Amino acid sequence: MKIVECVPNFSEGRKKENIQAIASVIEEVPEVKLLNVDSGYAANRTVMTFIGPPDAVEEAAFLAIQKALALINMSNHKGVHPRLGAVDVVPFIPVVGLTMQECIAIARQLGKRVAKKLDVPVYLYGNAALKDERKNLSEIRRGEYEGLEEKIRNPVWQPDFGEAKFNAKSGAICIGARKFLIAFNVNLNTKDKSIANDIAMAVRTSGRPVLDENHNPLVDETGNTITEPGLLKACQAIGWYIDDFKTAQVSMNLTDFELTPIHVAFEIIVSEGQKRGVRVIGSELVGMLPLEALLEAGRYYFEKQGKSAGQPEQELVEMAVKSLGLDQLKKFIPEDRIIDYQIREPFAYFSLQSLKKFLDELSLSQPDPSGGQVIALLSGLGAALGAKIANSSMDKSILDNKDVEQLSEAAIILHELKRLALICLDDETSILDTVDQAFQLPESNVIQAENKAKELEKARKKAVKLGLQIASLAFESLKLLEQMIQHSSKISSGDIAIGVHCADAAVHGTVYHVIRYLVETDDKDFVSGIKKEIATLVKQSNHIKAQAIKKINEKME
Repeated sequence: MKIVECVPNFSEGRKKENIQAIASVIEEVPEVKLLNVDSGYAANRTVMTFIGPPDAVEEAAFLAIQKALALINMSNHKGVHPRLGAVDVVPFIPVVGLTMQECIAIARQLGKRVAKKLDVPVYLYGNAALKDERKNLSEIRRGEYEGLEEKIRNPVWQPDFGEAKFNAKSGAICIGARKFLIAFNVNLNTKDKSIANDIAMAVRTSGRPVLDENHNPLVDETGNTITEPGLLKACQAIGWYIDDFKTAQVSMNLTDFELTPIHVAFEIIVSEGQKRGVRVIGSELVGMLPLEALLEAGRYYFEKQGKSAGQPEQELVEMAVKSLGLDQLKKFIPEDRIIDYQIREPFAYFSLQSLKKFLDELSLSQPDPSGGQVIALLSGLGAALGAKIANSSMDKSILDNKDVEQLSEAAIILHELKRLALICLDDETSILDTVDQAFQLPESNVIQAENKAKELEKARKKAVKLGLQIASLAFESLKLLEQMIQHSSKISSGDIAIGVHCADAAVHGTVYHVIRYLVETDDKDFVSGIKKEIATLVKQSNHIKAQAIKKINEKME
């Protein structure tokens, strides 16, 4: 499965009929899912987020651009957000099964198509840029729409695609490829835009100009402005006043949330605000964000409260939303704003059911669910019990800091293993569908028979690899469970024993689950390699289980 995300920004945030018309053409493209439409009146801008297979997403992006260019007239556009054209920016982001190079190819192909068929200048930015100086979007957008007529005549700023002529109605478009960007705004208890802008210059990567005694920017020998670097990496920021909320706001684009996590940016703005006598009164997410960004924030705030960071996913998300103030100004619905939930939604079937319904369906004479879902569930149960023990054993009054850190880290990993096991549970369903579809292929002639055999081979290999992945997750849980015995009490040792048996059963169950696919797989080298991996896992699992049960029995005597 290949999924790419596209997040076009349109210079229209006020006319609902125009926004709906653009959204509609995206929704009409088969296989494309429109995830979010986020409009701002003051910014006069709408951000749309949609995902799907590469070709379908590229087509939806083209149609959306075409519709927006027909509806939006930049000659009378006003808004606080920097912009270059009616369709300001169209980025492509790899989500599942794609490389950045593939997204670059999509961006460049679309850019050429848009310039040729829609007669609008196109600049490539980010990873898709053809020139280093155009990687930074803010450099291309400098001077904005109002300065574009003069800028485009400069040979240095000729567009990458299209004629170097000013299009008064549409402006220009920036199309690119990038990592996941988090558009995150922090609200202050002041209407003073200058304070927000001062904080923005303090935190953004590009910083602020260094001024002389007359408050004029200093320049170096080459004529470039000398700047004082900001406090945050991979951060673009600007300060403005938002009439929607009657408050000043620090608006940020976090271009790499692994370098600058969302909670780090938030806390820095809290600190910088205090220096200037203002308070943060909440925040706002524009568009969507990855689950991991909120999980990391949740762990940070739990630890800040002196609690274990190894909390269940829902608890971490709730803690992050409350601590960051994402629900202060309007309701924040994680299912709508976290892209991971939207991507998995079509496939998350069994993991979202009640246990009773799952067991009822398991007992029916139907192919799905089957043993594959059971071993995934056993793997998840072992990890969940491990996380429970890690958190309950974290008594700071009797443990040193090193042990507390180890238990906290173990709890975090075990929760992740549990989450991945549930994903595998649902993936088992799609794998069974893939195998079934291959079985249904016609074989009335030699070519059809060869194609069917080829597709069946591919489907069986996918099923085997998924089974091995489940076993590997269970084995990682087993190792962590064994390590926690030293911190457990007699009572909790019983839970560890149950978790050990669950994880070990998942490892051993994999052998019997995948063997049915291996016996029909023609690739002997593949079969041999998988059998060796499984044999190694089983041997190691037997060893760790024996050690764990021996230690538990000794503790419980």
